[in-house]
Amino acid sequence: MFKKKNNLFVSRFAPSPSGFPHIGNMRTAIISYLYAKENDGKFILRIEDTDTTRTSNIYLEAIYKYLDWLSIFPNEGPLQGGSNASYIQSERGDIYSNYLNKLIEKGYAYRCFKTIEELDEIREKQKALGLPPRYERECSNINTDLENKYLKEGKSFIWRFKLPSGTTFVEDKVKGKILYDLSNFADSPITRQDGTFTFLFANFVDDVEMGITCVIRGEEHTSNTAIQSAMYDVLEIEKPLFYHLPLIVDSNGKKLSKRDFGFSLQDLINENYLPEAIINYLILIGSAFKNEIFSISEAISNKLFTEMKSYGSICYDTKKLDWINKQWIKRLSVDDFIERIKDKSLEIYGSIILDLLNNKKLINDIKNESASLNQSIEFLGYFLNDFSLKNKDEIQKDIKNSDFAVNFINEFNFNNDVDLYLFTKNFIKQYASKNNLEEKIVWKILRKIL
Repeated sequence: MFKKKNNLFVSRFAPSPSGFPHIGNMRTAIISYLYAKENDGKFILRIEDTDTTRTSNIYLEAIYKYLDWLSIFPNEGPLQGGSNASYIQSERGDIYSNYLNKLIEKGYAYRCFKTIEELDEIREKQKALGLPPRYERECSNINTDLENKYLKEGKSFIWRFKLPSGTTFVEDKVKGKILYDLSNFADSPITRQDGTFTFLFANFVDDVEMGITCVIRGEEHTSNTAIQSAMYDVLEIEKPLFYHLPLIVDSNGKKLSKRDFGFSLQDLINENYLPEAIINYLILIGSAFKNEIFSISEAISNKLFTEMKSYGSICYDTKKLDWINKQWIKRLSVDDFIERIKDKSLEIYGSIILDLLNNKKLINDIKNESASLNQSIEFLGYFLNDFSLKNKDEIQKDIKNSDFAVNFINEFNFNNDVDLYLFTKNFIKQYASKNNLEEKIVWKILRKIL
Protein backbone atom coordinates (compact mmCIF):
# COMPACT_ATOMS: atom_id res chain seq x y z
CA MET A 1 0.00 0.00 0.00
CA PHE A 2 2.85 2.36 0.85
CA LYS A 3 6.60 2.26 1.29
CA LYS A 4 8.19 2.84 4.68
CA LYS A 5 11.27 5.05 4.68
CA ASN A 6 14.16 3.15 6.29
CA ASN A 7 11.61 0.44 7.19
CA LEU A 8 9.98 2.83 9.67
CA PHE A 9 6.40 3.96 10.27
CA VAL A 10 6.30 7.76 10.39
CA SER A 11 3.45 10.18 11.17
CA ARG A 12 3.40 13.92 11.60
CA PHE A 13 1.44 16.73 13.19
CA ALA A 14 1.67 19.81 10.98
CA PRO A 15 -0.22 22.75 12.53
CA SER A 16 -0.25 26.30 11.25
CA PRO A 17 0.56 28.93 13.93
CA SER A 18 -2.26 31.17 12.71
CA GLY A 19 -4.54 30.70 15.74
CA PHE A 20 -4.68 28.98 19.10
CA PRO A 21 -4.83 25.17 18.85
CA HIS A 22 -8.30 23.71 19.30
CA ILE A 23 -9.80 20.32 20.05
CA GLY A 24 -9.71 19.23 16.39
CA ASN A 25 -6.01 20.09 16.09
CA MET A 26 -5.17 18.24 19.28
CA ARG A 27 -7.13 15.17 18.23
CA THR A 28 -5.07 15.02 15.04
CA ALA A 29 -1.85 15.28 17.07
CA ILE A 30 -2.91 12.59 19.55
CA ILE A 31 -4.02 10.10 16.88
CA SER A 32 -0.89 10.74 14.79
CA TYR A 33 1.20 10.06 17.90
CA LEU A 34 -0.83 6.93 18.61
CA TYR A 35 -0.23 5.58 15.09
CA ALA A 36 3.54 6.08 15.29
CA LYS A 37 3.95 4.60 18.76
CA GLU A 38 1.72 1.59 18.04
CA ASN A 39 4.07 0.69 15.19
CA ASP A 40 7.32 1.49 17.04
CA GLY A 41 7.70 4.38 14.62
CA LYS A 42 8.47 8.07 14.65
CA PHE A 43 6.23 11.08 15.35
CA ILE A 44 7.27 14.40 13.78
CA LEU A 45 6.13 17.94 14.59
CA ARG A 46 6.27 20.26 11.59
CA ILE A 47 5.24 23.93 11.60
CA GLU A 48 3.41 25.07 8.47
CA ASP A 49 4.07 28.80 8.44
CA THR A 50 4.47 29.60 4.72
CA ASP A 51 1.66 32.18 4.92
CA THR A 52 3.63 34.68 7.00
CA THR A 53 0.78 37.23 6.99
CA ARG A 54 -1.32 34.99 9.24
CA THR A 55 1.24 33.40 11.55
CA SER A 56 2.39 34.57 14.98
CA ASN A 57 4.93 33.44 17.57
CA ILE A 58 2.17 33.60 20.18
CA TYR A 59 0.35 30.77 18.42
CA LEU A 60 3.59 28.86 17.84
CA GLU A 61 4.40 28.94 21.56
CA ALA A 62 0.85 27.75 22.29
CA ILE A 63 1.41 24.68 20.08
CA TYR A 64 4.53 23.75 22.03
CA LYS A 65 2.82 24.46 25.37
CA TYR A 66 -0.28 22.34 24.68
CA LEU A 67 1.65 19.34 23.31
CA ASP A 68 3.87 19.45 26.37
CA TRP A 69 0.82 19.71 28.69
CA LEU A 70 -0.69 16.64 27.04
CA SER A 71 2.68 14.80 27.24
CA ILE A 72 2.69 14.31 23.45
CA PHE A 73 6.41 14.50 22.76
CA PRO A 74 7.68 14.48 19.14
CA ASN A 75 10.70 12.42 18.14
CA GLU A 76 11.67 15.20 15.73
CA GLY A 77 10.61 18.83 15.51
CA PRO A 78 11.70 22.47 15.76
CA LEU A 79 12.76 22.07 19.41
CA GLN A 80 14.05 18.49 19.19
CA GLY A 81 15.88 18.73 15.85
CA GLY A 82 16.38 15.63 13.70
CA SER A 83 17.63 14.34 10.37
CA ASN A 84 14.92 16.23 8.42
CA ALA A 85 15.66 19.72 9.77
CA SER A 86 14.44 22.34 9.37
CA TYR A 87 10.95 21.59 10.70
CA ILE A 88 9.78 25.16 10.02
CA GLN A 89 8.37 25.42 6.48
CA SER A 90 9.43 29.04 5.99
CA GLU A 91 13.02 27.77 6.25
CA ARG A 92 12.62 25.03 3.60
CA GLY A 93 12.21 27.14 0.45
CA ASP A 94 15.16 25.57 -1.42
CA ILE A 95 13.64 22.10 -1.03
CA TYR A 96 10.31 23.28 -2.44
CA SER A 97 12.07 25.01 -5.35
CA ASN A 98 13.76 21.73 -6.20
CA TYR A 99 10.39 19.94 -6.43
CA LEU A 100 8.89 22.80 -8.43
CA ASN A 101 11.70 22.40 -10.95
CA LYS A 102 10.90 18.68 -11.20
CA LEU A 103 7.28 19.51 -12.09
CA ILE A 104 8.41 22.13 -14.64
CA GLU A 105 10.74 19.63 -16.30
CA LYS A 106 7.91 17.12 -16.61
CA GLY A 107 5.51 19.74 -17.99
CA TYR A 108 3.24 19.80 -14.92
CA ALA A 109 3.82 23.39 -13.77
CA TYR A 110 3.28 26.69 -15.58
CA ARG A 111 3.25 30.42 -14.90
CA CYS A 112 -0.13 32.07 -14.32
CA PHE A 113 -0.17 35.85 -14.95
CA LYS A 114 -3.77 36.46 -13.90
CA THR A 115 -4.12 39.07 -11.16
CA ILE A 116 -6.30 38.54 -8.12
CA GLU A 117 -8.76 41.09 -9.50
CA GLU A 118 -8.96 39.31 -12.85
CA LEU A 119 -9.54 35.95 -11.15
CA ASP A 120 -12.28 37.47 -8.98
CA GLU A 121 -13.97 38.87 -12.08
CA ILE A 122 -13.84 35.46 -13.80
CA ARG A 123 -15.39 33.79 -10.74
CA GLU A 124 -18.23 36.31 -10.61
CA LYS A 125 -19.04 35.66 -14.27
CA GLN A 126 -19.03 31.91 -13.63
CA LYS A 127 -21.42 32.34 -10.71
CA ALA A 128 -23.73 34.47 -12.86
CA LEU A 129 -23.85 31.65 -15.43
CA GLY A 130 -24.57 29.07 -12.73
CA LEU A 131 -21.13 27.48 -13.11
CA PRO A 132 -18.83 26.40 -10.27
CA PRO A 133 -16.33 29.23 -9.64
CA ARG A 134 -12.85 27.93 -10.40
CA TYR A 135 -9.72 28.60 -12.44
CA GLU A 136 -10.07 27.29 -16.01
CA ARG A 137 -6.41 27.11 -17.09
CA GLU A 138 -6.45 30.47 -18.86
CA CYS A 139 -2.62 30.62 -18.77
CA SER A 140 -1.76 26.95 -19.26
CA ASN A 141 -1.22 27.19 -23.02
CA ILE A 142 0.14 30.73 -23.29
CA ASN A 143 2.66 30.99 -26.15
CA THR A 144 6.35 31.50 -25.43
CA ASP A 145 6.58 34.95 -27.05
CA LEU A 146 3.76 36.36 -24.90
CA GLU A 147 5.18 34.74 -21.78
CA ASN A 148 8.60 36.28 -22.46
CA LYS A 149 6.94 39.66 -23.08
CA TYR A 150 5.18 39.49 -19.69
CA LEU A 151 8.41 38.49 -17.96
CA LYS A 152 10.33 41.32 -19.63
CA GLU A 153 7.65 43.78 -18.49
CA GLY A 154 7.98 42.47 -14.92
CA LYS A 155 4.39 41.26 -14.83
CA SER A 156 3.78 39.31 -11.62
CA PHE A 157 2.85 35.64 -11.75
CA ILE A 158 2.40 32.50 -9.68
CA TRP A 159 3.26 28.91 -10.51
CA ARG A 160 0.36 26.47 -10.88
CA PHE A 161 0.29 22.69 -10.87
CA LYS A 162 -1.09 21.34 -14.14
CA LEU A 163 -3.42 18.50 -13.26
CA PRO A 164 -3.10 15.40 -15.42
CA SER A 165 -6.24 14.07 -17.10
CA GLY A 166 -8.16 11.08 -15.81
CA THR A 167 -8.40 9.90 -12.23
CA THR A 168 -6.24 9.46 -9.18
CA PHE A 169 -6.76 7.54 -5.95
CA VAL A 170 -5.50 7.12 -2.39
CA GLU A 171 -6.00 4.45 0.23
CA ASP A 172 -7.86 5.68 3.31
CA LYS A 173 -7.67 3.77 6.60
CA VAL A 174 -11.45 3.72 7.06
CA LYS A 175 -12.92 4.41 3.65
CA GLY A 176 -10.62 2.18 1.66
CA LYS A 177 -9.84 3.28 -1.91
CA ILE A 178 -10.94 6.87 -2.61
CA LEU A 179 -11.14 7.60 -6.34
CA TYR A 180 -11.01 11.20 -7.60
CA ASP A 181 -12.07 12.39 -11.05
CA LEU A 182 -9.55 15.16 -11.74
CA SER A 183 -11.88 16.90 -14.17
CA ASN A 184 -13.73 18.11 -11.06
CA PHE A 185 -10.67 19.99 -9.78
CA ALA A 186 -8.78 23.10 -10.88
CA ASP A 187 -5.04 23.62 -11.35
CA SER A 188 -3.81 24.51 -7.89
CA PRO A 189 -1.35 27.33 -7.03
CA ILE A 190 2.14 26.19 -6.07
CA THR A 191 3.39 29.67 -5.16
CA ARG A 192 1.89 32.97 -4.04
CA GLN A 193 2.42 36.37 -5.62
CA ASP A 194 5.31 37.05 -3.21
CA GLY A 195 7.08 33.86 -4.30
CA THR A 196 6.40 31.86 -1.13
CA PHE A 197 5.06 28.35 -1.50
CA THR A 198 1.46 27.40 -0.75
CA PHE A 199 0.44 25.14 2.10
CA LEU A 200 -0.78 22.45 -0.29
CA PHE A 201 2.51 22.13 -2.17
CA ALA A 202 4.85 22.52 0.82
CA ASN A 203 2.76 19.98 2.72
CA PHE A 204 3.14 17.45 -0.10
CA VAL A 205 6.90 17.98 -0.46
CA ASP A 206 7.54 17.67 3.28
CA ASP A 207 5.50 14.46 3.53
CA VAL A 208 7.68 12.99 0.76
CA GLU A 209 10.97 14.25 2.17
CA MET A 210 10.19 13.15 5.73
CA GLY A 211 9.00 9.71 4.70
CA ILE A 212 5.50 10.08 6.14
CA THR A 213 3.74 6.70 5.90
CA CYS A 214 0.33 7.80 7.21
CA VAL A 215 -1.15 11.27 6.65
CA ILE A 216 -3.71 11.91 9.40
CA ARG A 217 -5.82 15.05 9.05
CA GLY A 218 -9.38 16.35 9.01
CA GLU A 219 -12.12 15.43 6.58
CA GLU A 220 -12.06 19.00 5.23
CA HIS A 221 -8.72 18.23 3.54
CA THR A 222 -10.07 15.59 1.13
CA SER A 223 -9.98 18.01 -1.83
CA ASN A 224 -6.33 18.81 -1.03
CA THR A 225 -5.68 15.08 -0.98
CA ALA A 226 -6.92 14.77 -4.59
CA ILE A 227 -4.42 17.40 -5.82
CA GLN A 228 -1.56 15.96 -3.79
CA SER A 229 -2.37 12.44 -4.97
CA ALA A 230 -1.94 13.68 -8.55
CA MET A 231 1.45 15.16 -7.56
CA TYR A 232 2.53 11.75 -6.26
CA ASP A 233 1.40 10.26 -9.57
CA VAL A 234 3.22 12.62 -11.93
CA LEU A 235 6.46 12.47 -9.91
CA GLU A 236 6.13 8.66 -9.63
CA ILE A 237 6.38 8.61 -5.83
CA GLU A 238 4.68 5.96 -3.70
CA LYS A 239 1.81 7.34 -1.64
CA PRO A 240 1.28 7.13 2.11
CA LEU A 241 -1.84 5.75 3.73
CA PHE A 242 -4.39 8.48 4.52
CA TYR A 243 -6.79 8.82 7.44
CA HIS A 244 -9.33 11.62 7.06
CA LEU A 245 -10.64 12.26 10.54
CA PRO A 246 -14.37 13.09 10.80
CA LEU A 247 -15.41 16.62 11.62
CA ILE A 248 -16.19 17.34 15.30
CA VAL A 249 -19.61 19.00 15.66
CA ASP A 250 -21.79 20.32 18.48
CA SER A 251 -25.01 18.70 19.73
CA ASN A 252 -26.92 20.36 16.86
CA GLY A 253 -24.64 18.91 14.23
CA LYS A 254 -22.91 22.22 13.52
CA LYS A 255 -19.15 22.60 13.24
CA LEU A 256 -17.59 23.61 16.56
CA SER A 257 -16.68 27.28 16.75
CA LYS A 258 -14.78 29.58 19.09
CA ARG A 259 -18.07 30.30 20.89
CA ASP A 260 -18.41 26.65 21.99
CA PHE A 261 -16.97 25.69 25.37
CA GLY A 262 -14.06 23.34 24.87
CA PHE A 263 -13.35 24.35 21.26
CA SER A 264 -10.13 25.88 22.57
CA LEU A 265 -7.98 23.56 24.64
CA GLN A 266 -7.37 26.56 26.91
CA ASP A 267 -11.04 26.36 28.01
CA LEU A 268 -10.42 22.88 29.39
CA ILE A 269 -7.11 23.85 30.97
CA ASN A 270 -8.79 26.80 32.69
CA GLU A 271 -11.46 24.45 34.07
CA ASN A 272 -8.74 22.11 35.37
CA TYR A 273 -9.63 19.05 33.29
CA LEU A 274 -6.98 16.34 33.42
CA PRO A 275 -4.80 15.95 30.30
CA GLU A 276 -5.18 12.17 30.65
CA ALA A 277 -8.96 12.52 30.42
CA ILE A 278 -8.82 14.76 27.35
CA ILE A 279 -6.52 12.32 25.53
CA ASN A 280 -8.78 9.42 26.53
CA TYR A 281 -11.87 11.26 25.27
CA LEU A 282 -10.38 12.37 21.95
CA ILE A 283 -9.26 8.83 21.12
CA LEU A 284 -12.58 7.35 22.24
CA ILE A 285 -15.07 9.55 20.37
CA GLY A 286 -16.21 8.29 17.02
CA SER A 287 -15.19 4.68 17.73
CA ALA A 288 -16.47 1.90 19.98
CA PHE A 289 -14.06 0.23 22.38
CA LYS A 290 -14.84 -2.46 24.95
CA ASN A 291 -13.09 -0.53 27.72
CA GLU A 292 -13.71 3.22 27.67
CA ILE A 293 -11.15 4.36 30.25
CA PHE A 294 -7.53 4.04 29.13
CA SER A 295 -4.24 5.92 29.18
CA ILE A 296 -2.24 6.75 26.07
CA SER A 297 0.20 3.95 26.92
CA GLU A 298 -2.69 1.51 27.29
CA ALA A 299 -4.11 2.70 23.96
CA ILE A 300 -0.73 2.05 22.34
CA SER A 301 -0.26 -1.42 23.85
CA ASN A 302 -3.84 -2.40 22.89
CA LYS A 303 -3.32 -1.00 19.34
CA LEU A 304 -6.47 1.12 19.46
CA PHE A 305 -5.46 3.03 16.32
CA THR A 306 -5.87 -0.22 14.41
CA GLU A 307 -9.43 -0.54 15.74
CA MET A 308 -10.49 3.06 15.04
CA LYS A 309 -13.24 3.26 12.44
CA SER A 310 -14.73 6.75 12.55
CA TYR A 311 -17.31 7.71 9.92
CA GLY A 312 -19.28 10.90 9.25
CA SER A 313 -19.16 13.60 11.90
CA ILE A 314 -18.46 13.24 15.63
CA CYS A 315 -20.51 14.95 18.33
CA TYR A 316 -18.50 16.77 20.98
CA ASP A 317 -20.27 15.69 24.17
CA THR A 318 -19.17 17.60 27.28
CA LYS A 319 -21.21 15.29 29.54
CA LYS A 320 -19.21 12.33 28.28
CA LEU A 321 -15.99 14.28 28.78
CA ASP A 322 -17.06 15.11 32.36
CA TRP A 323 -17.74 11.43 33.05
CA ILE A 324 -14.34 10.39 31.69
CA ASN A 325 -12.67 13.16 33.67
CA LYS A 326 -14.36 11.89 36.84
CA GLN A 327 -13.08 8.36 36.21
CA TRP A 328 -9.57 9.72 35.80
CA ILE A 329 -9.78 11.72 39.02
CA LYS A 330 -10.78 8.50 40.79
CA ARG A 331 -7.71 6.83 39.29
CA LEU A 332 -5.36 9.37 40.87
CA SER A 333 -3.61 8.52 44.10
CA VAL A 334 -4.54 10.80 47.01
CA ASP A 335 -1.04 12.31 47.00
CA ASP A 336 -1.13 13.01 43.27
CA PHE A 337 -4.61 14.49 43.61
CA ILE A 338 -3.49 16.81 46.45
CA GLU A 339 -0.52 17.93 44.37
CA ARG A 340 -2.80 18.86 41.47
CA ILE A 341 -5.23 20.96 43.52
CA LYS A 342 -2.84 22.41 46.08
CA ASP A 343 -1.66 25.59 44.31
CA LYS A 344 -5.11 26.74 43.23
CA SER A 345 -6.59 25.85 46.64
CA LEU A 346 -3.96 28.00 48.36
CA GLU A 347 -4.63 30.80 45.89
CA ILE A 348 -8.37 30.76 46.66
CA TYR A 349 -8.49 29.93 50.39
CA GLY A 350 -5.04 30.80 51.68
CA SER A 351 -2.96 28.76 54.14
CA ILE A 352 -6.10 27.84 56.14
CA ILE A 353 -6.67 25.07 53.58
CA LEU A 354 -3.46 23.20 54.44
CA ASP A 355 -4.98 21.37 57.42
CA LEU A 356 -7.79 20.06 55.20
CA LEU A 357 -5.31 18.95 52.53
CA ASN A 358 -3.54 16.87 55.18
CA ASN A 359 -6.78 15.03 55.98
CA LYS A 360 -6.29 12.23 53.45
CA LYS A 361 -9.49 10.40 54.32
CA LEU A 362 -11.56 13.51 53.62
CA ILE A 363 -9.53 14.34 50.50
CA ASN A 364 -10.03 10.81 49.17
CA ASP A 365 -13.83 11.17 49.62
CA ILE A 366 -13.77 14.51 47.78
CA LYS A 367 -11.61 13.04 45.02
CA ASN A 368 -14.03 10.20 44.37
CA GLU A 369 -17.03 12.55 44.12
CA SER A 370 -15.49 15.19 41.81
CA ALA A 371 -16.14 15.60 38.08
CA SER A 372 -13.30 18.13 37.79
CA LEU A 373 -10.45 19.51 39.86
CA ASN A 374 -12.26 22.85 40.06
CA GLN A 375 -15.24 21.07 41.61
CA SER A 376 -12.89 19.38 44.08
CA ILE A 377 -11.53 22.77 45.13
CA GLU A 378 -15.09 24.05 45.50
CA PHE A 379 -15.92 21.06 47.74
CA LEU A 380 -13.01 21.96 49.99
CA GLY A 381 -14.77 25.22 50.80
CA TYR A 382 -17.66 23.29 52.37
CA PHE A 383 -15.39 22.15 55.18
CA LEU A 384 -13.83 25.46 56.15
CA ASN A 385 -15.05 27.07 59.41
CA ASP A 386 -14.08 30.57 58.33
CA PHE A 387 -17.21 31.50 56.39
CA SER A 388 -17.66 35.21 55.74
CA LEU A 389 -20.90 36.89 56.83
CA LYS A 390 -20.48 39.86 54.52
CA ASN A 391 -23.62 38.78 52.68
CA LYS A 392 -25.64 38.14 55.84
CA ASP A 393 -28.84 39.66 54.40
CA GLU A 394 -28.58 37.52 51.30
CA ILE A 395 -28.07 34.40 53.43
CA GLN A 396 -31.11 35.15 55.61
CA LYS A 397 -33.19 35.79 52.49
CA ASP A 398 -32.20 32.44 51.02
CA ILE A 399 -33.03 30.63 54.23
CA LYS A 400 -36.37 32.42 54.59
CA ASN A 401 -37.32 31.57 51.01
CA SER A 402 -36.37 27.93 51.46
CA ASP A 403 -39.39 26.21 52.97
CA PHE A 404 -37.52 22.99 53.33
CA ALA A 405 -34.68 24.45 55.48
CA VAL A 406 -36.36 23.81 58.84
CA ASN A 407 -37.70 20.43 57.72
CA PHE A 408 -34.22 19.50 56.58
CA ILE A 409 -32.73 20.21 60.01
CA ASN A 410 -35.58 18.37 61.79
CA GLU A 411 -35.11 15.29 59.63
CA PHE A 412 -31.35 15.26 60.03
CA ASN A 413 -31.09 12.49 62.62
CA PHE A 414 -27.37 11.88 62.96
CA ASN A 415 -26.06 8.66 64.41
CA ASN A 416 -22.74 9.12 66.23
CA ASP A 417 -21.63 5.64 65.22
CA VAL A 418 -21.19 6.54 61.53
CA ASP A 419 -18.95 8.89 59.57
CA LEU A 420 -20.50 12.41 59.64
CA TYR A 421 -19.41 13.37 56.13
CA LEU A 422 -20.67 10.16 54.53
CA PHE A 423 -23.92 10.34 56.52
CA THR A 424 -24.48 13.96 55.45
CA LYS A 425 -23.68 13.22 51.82
CA ASN A 426 -26.09 10.28 51.66
CA PHE A 427 -28.79 12.15 53.58
CA ILE A 428 -28.61 15.12 51.20
CA LYS A 429 -28.82 12.82 48.20
CA GLN A 430 -31.97 11.13 49.59
CA TYR A 431 -33.50 14.41 50.76
CA ALA A 432 -32.98 16.07 47.37
CA SER A 433 -34.52 13.13 45.56
CA LYS A 434 -37.54 12.99 47.87
CA ASN A 435 -38.21 16.72 47.51
CA ASN A 436 -37.46 16.89 43.78
CA LEU A 437 -34.50 19.23 44.27
CA GLU A 438 -31.00 19.42 42.84
CA GLU A 439 -28.37 18.21 45.29
CA LYS A 440 -26.24 21.31 44.72
CA ILE A 441 -29.17 23.53 45.85
CA VAL A 442 -29.49 21.59 49.10
CA TRP A 443 -25.75 21.81 49.67
CA LYS A 444 -25.85 25.55 49.03
CA ILE A 445 -28.62 26.19 51.55
CA LEU A 446 -27.02 23.94 54.15
CA ARG A 447 -23.70 25.69 53.72
CA LYS A 448 -25.33 29.11 54.22
CA ILE A 449 -27.30 27.91 57.27
CA LEU A 450 -24.07 26.70 58.83
